[in-house]
Amino acid sequence: MRFLLFFLFFGLTICSTFAQTQSDSLLRLLINERTRLYRDWDYFQKQNHALFGGKSKKDLRNVIATLEGLIAKDNQVLARLRHLHEQEKLRLEMEKVRLTTKTGDLTTQTNSFLGESNELTERLQKFEARLKAERALRKEAEARTERIFQIAVGIVLAVLVLGGLVWQRTRSRRA
Repeated sequence: MRFLLFFLFFGLTICSTFAQTQSDSLLRLLINERTRLYRDWDYFQKQNHALFGGKSKKDLRNVIATLEGLIAKDNQVLARLRHLHEQEKLRLEMEKVRLTTKTGDLTTQTNSFLGESNELTERLQKFEARLKAERALRKEAEARTERIFQIAVGIVLAVLVLGGLVWQRTRSRRA
């Protein structure tokens, strides 16, 4: 009997704690009814209306009826807790499916971004190679232009020197 009372009180404590964390009004109502039945049982347990100070039939019937009500209420509380557990389990499964789907979507997006990144990297490498080739061609063209300019300056200087020499000779022959 003490074990049953301990179990019922412990179950009530757990149920009370659970009821505080859940917003399920039906469960709270069931627990409140169970608490009332427990108070009734405690009251009837203390009654001693028998002739010699013991329990009368009426007292025992009240105790038994209250205990039956407590057991029925405990069964209702447990059924409600099972129902809430199933709902939470279903919610968690739905959340798991949603997260799995979201993870799949994220994986798809990541793969898409990686593909685009690889494509952009290849395009960048091609652009850099083309830019390098254009720089090499420009350097080569500048080198040719510089060489032509050097030759042209050399020719102009040679013409000036020769022209100066010819002018000096013609002037010394005239004088």
